[in-house]
Amino acid sequence: MILQSADKAGHKYGFLDEVNEYVNACRAVDEEAAKFIEAAERVDGENIDRLIVITTDHGGIGRRHGGQSPDERSTWAAFSKKIPKE
Repeated sequence: MILQSADKAGHKYGFLDEVNEYVNACRAVDEEAAKFIEAAERVDGENIDRLIVITTDHGGIGRRHGGQSPDERSTWAAFSKKIPKE
């Protein structure tokens, strides 16, 4: 599943916490991801051990990315369960 509204808003308005359009797009992606996770947990009513990973493909600076600055190269990931350190 690819959700691009936050990326599109970042390019149009800026990848900044102070930009309402970007923040609202991130919230919309969060809601869609929550629906996906909820649906995955209900598949066939089975209790299947799943790991769901949500991540970005790049960071951003201003309204762009692709350079080598820390803001452009930084990404994040969220996991549906704790990952053991091994």
